[in-house]
Amino acid sequence: DEAPRVAFEFPTDRLGHLQLWRDLRPNAGVLSIEPCTSALPTDDGSAGNPDISPGERRDYQIEVAFHAAPSAG
Repeated sequence: DEAPRVAFEFPTDRLGHLQLWRDLRPNAGVLSIEPCTSALPTDDGSAGNPDISPGERRDYQIEVAFHAAPSAG
């Protein structure tokens, strides 16, 4: 059986990755997927995305697609 799927697409040259935050306590059930621009080191040891200065603005685009599980039969 195949489960439902969620796919994310975004330009990695502007947004390095997404991060997952979740709270699965009873009666909470929160799942958050957030853009993450923390300056993680790159393969060559240099900083990742630079900090955003006060008043500076950056725009990011994330495409989210939901794929239902195939129906049985």
